[in-house]
Amino acid sequence: MHPDIIAAHNKYKEGKLEEAIADLDKHLQSNPRDFDALRVSGGMLSQEKHYKRGTDYLERAMAVTQKKDWKKPVIAETISNLAYSYYYGNDYIGAEKWFRWMCAHDDEDPHLHNRYGRILNIFTRDKDAVKSFEKSIAIQLRRIRAEKNTKERNALIKTYYHVRCNRSMMLLRQGNWLRGWNEFRMRFRAFNMEQIKLSESISDWTGIEPLEGKSIVTLPEQGIGDCFMTVRYVKLLREMGAKIFYFADDRLYKLFSKSKIFDGVYKYGEHQMKINHKVYLFDLPCLFKTTPSTVPSPGRYLVGQSGFLKKHKIPIPAGKLRVGIVWGGNPDYPNDWFRSVPFNLWGPVMEARDDVQFYSIQLGKRLEELEESPYNDRVIRLDSYIKNFWDTACIFDDLDLIITIDTSVAHLAGAMLRPVLNMVPSAPDWRWLTGRNDSVWYPTMRLVRQKEHLKWEKVIEEVAALLKAYDPKKTKPGELHALCP
Repeated sequence: MHPDIIAAHNKYKEGKLEEAIADLDKHLQSNPRDFDALRVSGGMLSQEKHYKRGTDYLERAMAVTQKKDWKKPVIAETISNLAYSYYYGNDYIGAEKWFRWMCAHDDEDPHLHNRYGRILNIFTRDKDAVKSFEKSIAIQLRRIRAEKNTKERNALIKTYYHVRCNRSMMLLRQGNWLRGWNEFRMRFRAFNMEQIKLSESISDWTGIEPLEGKSIVTLPEQGIGDCFMTVRYVKLLREMGAKIFYFADDRLYKLFSKSKIFDGVYKYGEHQMKINHKVYLFDLPCLFKTTPSTVPSPGRYLVGQSGFLKKHKIPIPAGKLRVGIVWGGNPDYPNDWFRSVPFNLWGPVMEARDDVQFYSIQLGKRLEELEESPYNDRVIRLDSYIKNFWDTACIFDDLDLIITIDTSVAHLAGAMLRPVLNMVPSAPDWRWLTGRNDSVWYPTMRLVRQKEHLKWEKVIEEVAALLKAYDPKKTKPGELHALCP
C-alpha cells in the first residue's frame, strides 16, 4: 500500500477525516486508478456515516477491478462495504445490485440473505424476499444445531426468530395471513420488546379458554395506529361473554373512554378489579384466524364529538370543503423517511380547487415545512389545539375529508368511518396488501399508492385529482375507493 494511503489513514485515526480525504484526493490526482486509495477513502467516509460520498469512492474502486478478481478477499470486502453503505444510506437500488452478487457467492452468511430479503421487500419482490428469508432461516437452523456454546447459540436463536418475523411481513402482505400471523407471534422472542408486567395470577388468553363471566385486559405493544386497528376485536371478546379492560396513557385515555369500546379504561396501576386473562392486541387477529375476507367490521368503533372548531373559534369559511392534512409521521420511527411526503411537493393539492379550507393536523418538527411554504396562508394550523387523540377525533368529525400519510391519523380516521385518502409507499405496510385501492380494514379509506420507489409526485397528482372530483354530498364515505378523478 502506498505511503500516502498509510499516512492518510493515520490522520483518520486521529479524528482528522477531512484532512485524510483531502490527502487521498491529492494522491488520486496522479494515481486515479489506485484501488487501495479509493477503497480506503470510501471505507473511512462510510464508517463516519457519509454514505453517499463513501459509495462514490467505493464504486470508483470497483470500476478499476476485473470481475474475475471479485472473490479475492480485499475486493470482496470492498463489495461488502459498498453494499452496506448503500443500504445504510437508504439507497436500495445500489444496495440490491451488490447484495445480489454477494448472496450468489455466499451460501453460509444468514445475515446477508436476511438483509437481501429486506431489500427485496422494498421493491415489493415478495416471493423473492421470502426465498431469501428462507435461505437465511435454513442456514441458521444448521448453525443452531451445531453450536455448543450456549451464549452463541442463544444469539443465533434470537436472530432466527428475527428472520422469521421478517418473513411473516411478506406472507401477510401476500395475503397469506394464517401462516403469517403464526410467524408474527415470534416477535417477542426476536426483538427487545418490553412486555407489560402484570400479576402472575393473570394468565395469557390463548384463544381456547372460555371467557363467559371472565375479565380480560388487552395490551398494546406496537404503534398507536396498530392499537386503533386492532381494538375492533374487543367486540368479538365481548360476544364470548368477557368483560374487557385496557390500560391507556394520556394520549389514548380520553378517546378510548369516550368511545365506550371497553368495560373499563384505566391508567397503569390504577385498576382495582380482578383480571383473569391478558392478551396483546396484535395477537387477536391470529387467535381469531383472520384472513383478508374475514376482517371484523364493527362499524364506527372510535368516536369524536363535532363542534370542536366552533368551540375553539377556529375559522370555518362558509361554503368551503373542510380538508385535514398530515404529511409527516413520527421522525423517531426508523422508516419515517420512507412514508412521509415533504410538504414542498403538495402544490398540486393546494391548487386543486379554490373552495377548500385546509386544516393542518400535523404535529412536531415537520411543521417547519409548512412555515417555509408559499401555501402557508392556505392552511389553518391546529397543532396548538391537539393535546391527545380525543382532540384529533373531535376535529375529524368537523371535517369533510382527511388526506394523510400512513400513520396513526389514517387509522383513527378509518376507525371513525371518516373519508380518508391514505398515501402509501411503493413497498406498503403488510396491512394494505398490494394491487388494490381499498382497505380490508377500513371501508371509508382509499389507498393512493406510490408507483415508483421514493417518488411522491405522481401520488400527489392523483390526490389532487381525487380532491377535485370529491363531493361529500354525492360520494358516500364507503364509496371513496370507487371515485374516478
